[in-house]
Amino acid sequence: VLLDADLRRPRASKIFGVSDELGLTSCVMGSSTVAEALKQTSIEGLSVLASGPRVGNPSELLVSPEFEKLLGELRRDFEFVVIDTPPLLSVSDPASVAPLVDAVILTMRLRRNSRPIAEQAKHILDSVDARIVGIT
Repeated sequence: VLLDADLRRPRASKIFGVSDELGLTSCVMGSSTVAEALKQTSIEGLSVLASGPRVGNPSELLVSPEFEKLLGELRRDFEFVVIDTPPLLSVSDPASVAPLVDAVILTMRLRRNSRPIAEQAKHILDSVDARIVGIT
């Protein structure tokens, strides 16, 4: 399952052509169940849990006990849970999610000054004891 935890600029629903009327936010806030919000994609074996309706407090939502409960439910029901978050250096959301997952793959856009940015991102992830398993 792909979980769109980029609650500021969600993209998974558009990429996979699924509705984002229900999703992570509605599940965490209790207005829908995971079963209601999950969408099948055209890729065999891949489901998407879109971001859901916009909320005014995305950071608070991702550190809530309800979010951890949602992750536990997805872990129980799926072999892999892939979580897309906003850029690490832009907001605190990814640093809140990183300690809750088994592994982190840091994706970066290559630029002229990528090294200092990569080092800063690694420092943030190290500070929350995230397990970095790759960089793309």
